[in-house]
Amino acid sequence: MAAPFSSETKMRALQRAGYHCECCGVVLERNGRLGTGMPYHIHHRKPQAKGGSSTLMNAAAVCTKCHSHLHRVQDLGYTFPQACDVVRFARRNKISVEKALALMAKRR
Repeated sequence: MAAPFSSETKMRALQRAGYHCECCGVVLERNGRLGTGMPYHIHHRKPQAKGGSSTLMNAAAVCTKCHSHLHRVQDLGYTFPQACDVVRFARRNKISVEKALALMAKRR
């Protein structure tokens, strides 16, 4: 398994994202201060299990709500941008990710 993201990479990913979730757009915490936005994680765009590195190019700043959903969708073979589309659709329509996947599959 690859090494985790360094502190510097995490900070640079947050700054690059403008302290917004790269999936849903919600404002993220600044400098770990509570009350400044949603808690966040730095997500591997390409999963480590599939050869993804822990570099800035592979780092995405996402809120904790999106993060767990992204893993579930990417585990099904979706890319990071595709997984974000599914998660945004589910959150916008207040439905489960599983239901969003089913509805989006019918549209194709």
